[in-house]
Amino acid sequence: MTISVKDIYDAADLIAGSVINTPCTRSKTLSEITGAEVVLKFENHQFTASFKDRGALVKLLSLTTEQQKAGIIAMSAGNHAQGVAYHAQRMCIPATIVMPRYTPNVKVERTRVYLVLRLFYTAMNWMRPVNLRRSSPGNAIWC
Repeated sequence: MTISVKDIYDAADLIAGSVINTPCTRSKTLSEITGAEVVLKFENHQFTASFKDRGALVKLLSLTTEQQKAGIIAMSAGNHAQGVAYHAQRMCIPATIVMPRYTPNVKVERTRVYLVLRLFYTAMNWMRPVNLRRSSPGNAIWC
């Protein structure tokens, strides 16, 4: 999938007002250490404290009404899971989140708080999520 500059601007317009326009600030310390100008973008100001909110929301907004009703499945050990779960809850989209068995408890709890439809724990075996389609609502979309 090729992403153009226009795609980026379109995505920014699509999520405007739903995520925080976070500041960028020059880091004096990191600039001195690296000998280069280092600017930090403070995505930790987002509701889930991650830039993953942006991509999750763009994906969810791209779904048709039928796809939204079918629900979504996401596999993540943390930030993406939280972004998907948060926006799925906000948009009333059924969500199944798959997390590795040894995901830190803080990440699990920060995902669970969004009342996702199901929260699975699994070894990171990429064949197992395919089997989740049988236990997920309808023809859920991978997010």
